[in-house]
Amino acid sequence: MDKNIDRVVQQLFEDEVLVADHDATSAVFDLQQTRENDLVVQYKFTASGAGTIDIELAESVNGDDWELNGTKIGTGLTLVGNASDIIKYTSGKGAAFGKIIITETGKASPVTVSLWICTR
Repeated sequence: MDKNIDRVVQQLFEDEVLVADHDATSAVFDLQQTRENDLVVQYKFTASGAGTIDIELAESVNGDDWELNGTKIGTGLTLVGNASDIIKYTSGKGAAFGKIIITETGKASPVTVSLWICTR
């Protein structure tokens, strides 16, 4: 396990193939427990291909009404071969639930993405 991650909470995407100019949305995950325990939420991703991706967090206080509010946790991530990173993000909105939207924005090449929500 990566030394910057204490615990993998949930895998949100596993080898998700995004064709050019398309997106994928993860399952809903709970942010309440991480906030109550003062944990930092991190998103670890791996990607391969030759495209460009944006990773956005949609948040909700009730699980029904979702807001993006420009919360991009990774923008214009250009891939040449393989990429991997850990993105730290703390919600400032008091959201109870989240979901991740990954969009291929390069409009030319597909990408394959795996993403995990982790805590530190």
